[in-house]
Amino acid sequence: MVTCTFNSAHGCPDLVLNDFWKFLSDKRLAFVFFLWAVYIFQFFLGYFVIRLTILLNGIMTGALVGTIVSAMNYENFFNSNSSSGIIVFIIVLSVLMGVSFGLALLTLPKLGYVNIGLWVALEFSLLLQNSLLFLSGSMIPFYVVLGITGLLMACISLLGFRKFIIISTSFISSFGIVRTLGFLLPGYPNEILASKLFVIDQSTSWQFYLYLVCIIILTILGCVFQFHWYHKKGNAHGNKGYYLEDDDTIKDKVKRFFRFDPLRSVINKGKD
Repeated sequence: MVTCTFNSAHGCPDLVLNDFWKFLSDKRLAFVFFLWAVYIFQFFLGYFVIRLTILLNGIMTGALVGTIVSAMNYENFFNSNSSSGIIVFIIVLSVLMGVSFGLALLTLPKLGYVNIGLWVALEFSLLLQNSLLFLSGSMIPFYVVLGITGLLMACISLLGFRKFIIISTSFISSFGIVRTLGFLLPGYPNEILASKLFVIDQSTSWQFYLYLVCIIILTILGCVFQFHWYHKKGNAHGNKGYYLEDDDTIKDKVKRFFRFDPLRSVINKGKD
């Protein structure tokens, strides 16, 4: 059971857990414009500024985890509806966690690619849940799909395909652009409801399928733009030294991956 402690301007109770969720709801327009700027930048330049892409996705991951862990686990323990202390605390904590995680991934680029792959898995699973899996009436299919796609994306990410990064950044940014639009327009299922996280086993409105079509179209457009620029400029993007290799066949990639050449190099240097 959720206890409502706030009143909206319309005289109706806001179904939120605490002050911070109310703050996010009240300021959602500002967050939408901020996220749009991030996602539109990545939509066009995701592959070409790969270091910044790794940093931004790392910050988003760290900030999301920090927000969920802190904001979902307090219940107005300041006991003051007028106090903004807890809101400032959660924002600062989330930003620090995001920046720290993003910088850490810059020192381990392959883990940065895994993080990008996991974002693809999460967003794909959410779209599948909202469009089809909700018919099961259970969250189990969602978690199964998330686990399988997460493992698959992590493995593909470690292979360092250039084209995988282009497709991934196009999809992630397209999802982000449309999903944030869904904060303002009706019909997009709310993945975070009042009582628990990811309550998405309800029915889906017809508007969601329009959002889905928009995500698919935007993803295609993003891929077309980045691939066109990629082929126009050739391979001289300065990314080859950042663990992104020329796209070979999957067979060659997998064979080199299981030779564990980077690990062998580290061991041999230690012996010397």
